[in-house]
Amino acid sequence: MKDFAVGKTDGSRTALAAATLPKSSLQRATSLLYRVIERRNTIPILSYLRVEIGKKSVTLDGTDLDCELTIEVEAETQGAATFMLSHRILHGLAANAAGPITVSLHGEPGARTIRLSDGETEITLNDHMPAEDYPVQPKRDVVPAFTLSQDEAARLLRLTRHCISTEETRYYLNGVFLTNHPEDGTVRAVATDGHRLACIDTSVAADLSGLGRETRPGLIVQRKTVEILASLFGKGGNEPAQFAMAPTFLELRCGPITLRSKTIDGTYPDYTRVIPSPSSNMVAHLSGAGVKRMAAMTDAISGDRSVVARLDLEAGKMTVASSYAGEGAKASIPLQGNRAEGCNHTSLGFNIRYLNAQGAVTPNFTLSTASPGDPARIVSDETNALWVIMPARL
Repeated sequence: MKDFAVGKTDGSRTALAAATLPKSSLQRATSLLYRVIERRNTIPILSYLRVEIGKKSVTLDGTDLDCELTIEVEAETQGAATFMLSHRILHGLAANAAGPITVSLHGEPGARTIRLSDGETEITLNDHMPAEDYPVQPKRDVVPAFTLSQDEAARLLRLTRHCISTEETRYYLNGVFLTNHPEDGTVRAVATDGHRLACIDTSVAADLSGLGRETRPGLIVQRKTVEILASLFGKGGNEPAQFAMAPTFLELRCGPITLRSKTIDGTYPDYTRVIPSPSSNMVAHLSGAGVKRMAAMTDAISGDRSVVARLDLEAGKMTVASSYAGEGAKASIPLQGNRAEGCNHTSLGFNIRYLNAQGAVTPNFTLSTASPGDPARIVSDETNALWVIMPARL
């Protein structure tokens, strides 16, 4: 730090403000901000971070106009300043730095430069982007809704993300619906793409009264924000995840990190209507590893991503076949399952891609349904977690 002392009259080395940040902290911060900032922008300032050097910390802000991420990093600082810095350059240096990174601002207004150094590599940039032009999210009156541990918050997202729709026509399905259990009032996360559904509960009470909705209160958190949230929560993280809400707006505070995001302005459908009642008529026990092998075999024998896997409970096999009838290619693995007494149906059909996605989040799961034409319930070792998958015609 002594080379960048504030007020040091060493020609071009004079610094108006300077900060030295630990390499690991800056690497994590710029990696998280990487998920917010769009790679290609028609608005140049959206490719930049707002850097604020304060007392014993540096605050980094990045936005894509819909979502804003603020991260405070502990640092050795001298002086105070706010300026814009290319995220691409800072992220690149942090990822390859030899040691702690020093960021310093030099010069006079209108002719200032920014210097970055890891003790070996030094980068000099013109301070040409006015910090006043940074598009700050407008202040919103958010109301605290619930607080989760990082592990619980990560669990909610991990178990629902694969069911988010990617079809833009039903935009209100392009995210995770954060709501409450209609009877217990506890935090619930729901996602569906119309073919499968995830409904994950917690034991944490949720207060969604601030949203002003009595029927199915909650927010639809857009897919990109879900991915950012999922990357924020570290395994065993100590800081709680505090969620606050306003109509069509979500704010998360977790230690030195604050995320503010617009949510999807729409009405989430009544997902409870498609959750079938439990049935033991037809039951199949599946492993994620086995389904993954079948998905790989499906790719080998057929280029069709919508191949239906036949779950033959009578023969005890899961089978996929090539969509090219002339080849006659088939692949199968053993299947554990059973039928209730009096059930005349022997086989079930499901899209192998959906089964594979389920197996990726639940290593072992049990699928049950009343008949081959009814939606199937999926449960696993995960408590308070339920999935629904629609059948496919055999």
